Amino acid sequence: MDPEDLKKAIEMVKKEGKLNLKAVIAVDIFGAPCEFDEIIKIAHENGMKVLEDAAQSYGSTYHGKRAGAVADMVATSFYPTKPLACYGDGGAVFTNSEEEYNLLVSCRVHGMSATDHYDNLRLGVTGRLDSLQGAVLLEKLKIFDEELVKRTIIAKTYDEKLSSYYGRQRILDNTTSAYALYTINCEDRDELMTYLKEHNIPCGAYYPRPVNTQTAYTKWNTRRLPVCEKLSKTVLSIPMHPYLEAEAQEYVINTMNEFASQKAKKAA
Repeated sequence: MDPEDLKKAIEMVKKEGKLNLKAVIAVDIFGAPCEFDEIIKIAHENGMKVLEDAAQSYGSTYHGKRAGAVADMVATSFYPTKPLACYGDGGAVFTNSEEEYNLLVSCRVHGMSATDHYDNLRLGVTGRLDSLQGAVLLEKLKIFDEELVKRTIIAKTYDEKLSSYYGRQRILDNTTSAYALYTINCEDRDELMTYLKEHNIPCGAYYPRPVNTQTAYTKWNTRRLPVCEKLSKTVLSIPMHPYLEAEAQEYVINTMNEFASQKAKKAA
């Protein structure tokens, strides 16, 4: 999230007077934290809280703090594709507010009262983490820091060896990424995707449809997001997990560099 663009969006919405602004949801895309100092300052100046979507960034750091300890409230995911993963659906919410904690506990179990388990005070959900997923996560937590180091080593190899034809994700100063995904930027994304799949290299476009273009949000969508919309057509995520063998990574790098070389020859 661009803090300067956030300012403009807040000013525009206030001017329209159609919405009652309550919160800013900042998404840590691909594993890297947002610029939270500025985002939190802007939000608080406008009477809003900041909710951090750390689904892909759990394990990252922002100015020495781990994801989950920066914003007013933070949610993360333990879905199998995430850095800290269970074997099914799961997630967690973090807050420093006791009042919000009690509210979350209630909402997690149907909206249940803390004193009378047969009285629901509010509309809630069934959001409990089942015991099997909890057991998996307890074991995976023991190796989580080690896996983060392995992800970083793989990402650095990509950074150093991939052709400059591909753009890299910017990681802010004084932050570290959890590298849930390693994502490059390529103007020939769709052609590159086809090329990689022909060479049996899994890859994916995350995400081909920005939220502001989706049907469910049409009535609230009052502005375009040109940078987001452009990137949705050019970003591509390539193999990334802690146990990606050196030989496999070398194959990915060589194949991508061959594609870049072919493009350079055609352009010459």
